[in-house]
Order: sequence, then C-alpha cells, then structure tokens
Amino acid sequence: PERRAAGAEERLRAAAAALARTKRVPDIGVGLGWRQGRDWGDQTAVAELTVPLTVFNRFEGEIAAADALTAGASAETAAVEVRLERVLFALYQELRHARDEMAAMRDEIVPRSEEALALARKGYAEGFLSQLELIDAQAKLTEVRRERLRAAKTYHQLVAEVERLLGERL
Repeated sequence: PERRAAGAEERLRAAAAALARTKRVPDIGVGLGWRQGRDWGDQTAVAELTVPLTVFNRFEGEIAAADALTAGASAETAAVEVRLERVLFALYQELRHARDEMAAMRDEIVPRSEEALALARKGYAEGFLSQLELIDAQAKLTEVRRERLRAAKTYHQLVAEVERLLGERL
C-alpha cells in the first residue's frame, strides 16, 4: 500500500507537469455574435478572435517547478521501494527464525519435556525421586509450553506485519 501511494503521488506530479506544459501554448478564442443598434434597421454581425500574447511569460518557471516535483516524487518512490524491500527482508529473516523456533519447540522440546515429566512421575511413584524433583519437572514443562506459545505469538505477529507491508495475505 505504501508503494501504491508513492506511485500515485508520482503520477499526480507527472500530470501537474503535463498541465504546466499545456499552459505554454496560448488558448485561442473565437466568438461570433449579432448586434442590433439603436435604430430598428441597424444590425451588425460581430466576429471575435482572441490570442493571448505570452511573449514575456511562457510558464518556464512553473514547468521547471513541476518537473522538479516530478523528479522528487520519483526519487521518493524509489526510496520507499528500497526501504520496504529492506524492511521486508529483515522481517522475512525474523519470520523464518520464529518458524524454526516454533517447529523445534513443537516437534522436539515439548515432547522431550513431557517424557521427562513422565519419567519423573514414574520415579516418584517408585520412590526414586522426591516430590520437589517432580514439581521441578512439572514447572520445566510449563515453562517450555509458555515458551512455545511465545514463539507462536512472535511468528504470527511477524506474519501479520509482512501481510500489512505487502497489502495481501501470505
């Protein structure tokens, strides 16, 4: 959306420059009419031709200003594109990292923590581990699950930001 807005501004400035160039050519006016005098039989046809004399003012300054604004809008569009590409690349890298972290949490870390808790429960039931060690294993699993949720939240926030920049869904 930012790119489209910058492009619209560039097209607007180009149209203003084209309008300034059209002012360089004088508008010629033509008129035709009929005039009746004071007497009943006194009638006259009137023709009019108007040609403005733009000897001194040929709108050169306005054309130069419009061209400068067009060039500035083009440069701004290019700057927006470069900035958006840089931001999008950085977000993409963060998105890949968040996706990999979320997958690792889901596929490896959480299952291993659940296995560790199951072994701690078995060890507690058989009398090899204390209740404190069992509670510690439960706390570690809770912390790992909390980290998995944090990783998923980060991933989805990054997806939303990329979609906002692109103006469409991934």
